Amino acid sequence: MKTVLAAFVLALPCHLAIPQDQEFPGASTIAVLNQYRVAMNLNPLKVDERLTATAQAHSAYLTALQDRSVLKELTIDGVPRMHLEDPGNAKYTGSTPVERARKHGYPYRAMEQATVRDSNRVKLTGPEAVENLVASVYHRSGLFNPIWSDFGEASDTNDVVFMFGEGARRGQVGRDWLAVFPTHDSTTARVGFQNELPDPAPERAHQWLGLPISIHTTADHVLKVAAFEVREQGTELGAQSVVDRPLVEGKILESSTDRLVRKNEAYFLPTFPLRYASTFDVFVRVSIDQATRTLNWTFKTPANPFSVLPAGPVIEVTPGNPIALEILGRQGNSSWRSSTSPSGSGIRVEGITNGKLKVDFPVKCNDQCKATITVSNGGPHPGTEKREFIVAREWLATRTELDLLPKSFAEAVNDLSWQKPARALAYFEDGGFWSMSRSSGAPSQSIADRTALTKCNVQAARRNSNKSCKLYTFAPKGD
Repeated sequence: MKTVLAAFVLALPCHLAIPQDQEFPGASTIAVLNQYRVAMNLNPLKVDERLTATAQAHSAYLTALQDRSVLKELTIDGVPRMHLEDPGNAKYTGSTPVERARKHGYPYRAMEQATVRDSNRVKLTGPEAVENLVASVYHRSGLFNPIWSDFGEASDTNDVVFMFGEGARRGQVGRDWLAVFPTHDSTTARVGFQNELPDPAPERAHQWLGLPISIHTTADHVLKVAAFEVREQGTELGAQSVVDRPLVEGKILESSTDRLVRKNEAYFLPTFPLRYASTFDVFVRVSIDQATRTLNWTFKTPANPFSVLPAGPVIEVTPGNPIALEILGRQGNSSWRSSTSPSGSGIRVEGITNGKLKVDFPVKCNDQCKATITVSNGGPHPGTEKREFIVAREWLATRTELDLLPKSFAEAVNDLSWQKPARALAYFEDGGFWSMSRSSGAPSQSIADRTALTKCNVQAARRNSNKSCKLYTFAPKGD
C-alpha cells in the first residue's frame, strides 16, 4: 500500500514519496505546518480561500481520473503528470498549478504539493500529509521556503493537495537566516521515509531510508558542505554502555551532487531508518559564500508508535460480547491473520474499520474455544504482535454444562430429567458438529451409561472423529 507525494514549483521537477502513517487527532493542517515553520524561524502561513479553491478543484480532478497510472509518470521535462491537467477532462481548471490559481483569482507566484492515494490505501489526513512531506528530501525544501505567506488545502478528499502562495506581501527572513532540521533539541515525528521520484537514493530503490537532516539558508547564498556527521548517542544498559556513539551511515546531497537540491541547502540522507527512542548529535562544517560555519545540534527520535491493544498476550473474551483489537501507529503496510479453534466453532474475526478488528465468540463456546491473531506491520522498523483470545474464566465458572450444549440437547436433557433412573445422555463435539445418544429405562445406571456411550462412540467413529464422547451429568433427582 503506497501513497505518492509530488511537488510543483514553476519549472522545477516534482517528486514522489511514500509515507508512514501517523495520527494527529484534533490538529489542523495549517497548525502542524506552521508549527514547523515557526520552529525554523519562518513566518506562519495564513489560509487563502483562492488557494483553497484551487487545491480542491485539482484534488477533484485527480480523484476522478479513470487512468491513475499517469500519476506516477514524469514528463520529458521532469514534471510529474499529476500536476498537469488535460483540457479534455470534464474537471479541467487549468493546465498548471499557476494557471489554476490564476483562474481562481490568485495573481501571485504559487506552488503545489500533493499526496496521491493508491486505490488500496486509506486516504491521509492533512496533518499526516504534512508530516510525510516534511520527512522527504525534495518536498521539505518547498515547505520551508521563506517566501510563502498564503496556504490552501484540499485534505478531506481521496487525494490531498496543498497550495502555497507568495501573496501580496511575501514572507521574509533576514539575509543571515540559517536553519536546520530537525531543529535543536526537538523530537521528530518520523525516523525514515521511502524513496522519491526522482530518487535521491537510486542505489536503495524502494527501500526505507533514514529521516533526512538538512540545512537551509536564503536563496541568494551558496552553501557547500565540508563535513556532515551524524552520531547516535550511546545507550545505557545499567552502567554499561552498549553503543558508543556510532556514526550514522549516509550520503550528502547538495547542489553540486544533486541537481534537484538548491544551492542554498544541503541534506544528509541516512542509508537506513534511524532508531526509535534515540538521541542523535549532528556536526556540520559548511561554507556560505566561502565563509566557513560550524554547526552542532542534537535531536531525538520518537518511541516506536506501533502497538496493538489490548496489550495481551492473552485476552479473555465473554462469549456473546465482541471485543475490539486495535492496531496503532501503522507505519507502512499492515496485515493480520487469524486462526480459531476448534474449527467450525463459530468464532468470528473480522475487520470493522481501518486498524480495528472484531473478535466475537458465540455463546455456546466452552473452554476449548480460542482465537489467535498475528498482526504484522511494515515501515522503517517492521514489527509483529500476537494475541491469543480465550473464553473468560469467570464466565466459564458461572456456566452450567447445559448452557454449553445446543438447544436440541437441552430439550433432550429436559425430557430425560423427568424419567426415573437409570437414564443417560452421551455427546461429542467435533469442529462445530454435535451428536448425542440417549438411554433410559435401563436396569442400572452403569448399564444406561454404557449404552449411551457405546451408541455415541459409534457415531463418532462414523465421522472419523478423534473426540471422545462425554456423559452429561444430571442433577440429583428423587423417585
